[in-house]
Amino acid sequence: MQLHKCLSPAKLNLHLHVTGKCSHFHTLQMLNVTINFFDELCFEFLPDQYHHIDTDFVPNFQQIGKNNLISRAYAKFCQQNESMPALKVSINKHIPPGSGLGGGSSNAAQALLFFNHFFPLYSHEQLLRIALDLGSDVPFFLYGKTAVVEGIGELIKFLDLKLQNWWIVLVTPGIFLSTAEVFKKYDELIHFQHDFEAETIRSFEHDLFPLHNDLILPAISLQPLIADLLQDLKNSGANDSSMSGSGSSCFGMYDSLEKAEKASEILTKKYTSVRLAKIIS
Repeated sequence: MQLHKCLSPAKLNLHLHVTGKCSHFHTLQMLNVTINFFDELCFEFLPDQYHHIDTDFVPNFQQIGKNNLISRAYAKFCQQNESMPALKVSINKHIPPGSGLGGGSSNAAQALLFFNHFFPLYSHEQLLRIALDLGSDVPFFLYGKTAVVEGIGELIKFLDLKLQNWWIVLVTPGIFLSTAEVFKKYDELIHFQHDFEAETIRSFEHDLFPLHNDLILPAISLQPLIADLLQDLKNSGANDSSMSGSGSSCFGMYDSLEKAEKASEILTKKYTSVRLAKIIS
């Protein structure tokens, strides 16, 4: 039985603006990057079986059920291939769910790319549509490049911002935040009811700082610890700090390794999950 392994990166939202609502979905404008923080996926074909997938997550987070995004991606291929072989997918899960780092979406994108490599059923455009059906972050992870992502995840514009010289200190505080609950709280706080109208794309090439995330206030209202964490990151010497996605992970950006290492040392005294990271795209 042949094994196929790949890495599945986390993402950070350096900017996240809620731009409207369309068919019950919030529309966004985001500046997304991937970082060198990975889940590890191992695909194994099972002989003499068809249309069955076994996903094994280690550790086994209770928020991840059998109808996870990898299983749903596999089902899309079974619909078009009567002889789709059975698979076992082992996921060494470093990126925690509910952390705003897109781990599940990243896993789904890697699965789609793997399935379509061995069973090329879909064009790139079709694969993007399937990715969007699975989740708004999945299309971005098919590329994994620095990009402005808009709408409900379907509009992707790549940027060459030369961000690899920045150091990231990432803190995942062990708090699970439901994306749906954060957006619900956003609506309660902002009373944002108007229909989506296209807005001018912000020029992130010249306006990286200050970092911004419209979901910070609703996330803090659900988990006040996030306010302390963002302030601790700023106090540690970050050029700026923010929250990724709908939380709960927060990060600081530092213009030197020395500053980032010093900040990491300080933050480790208070938080259990602190890591140095680099932007990889």
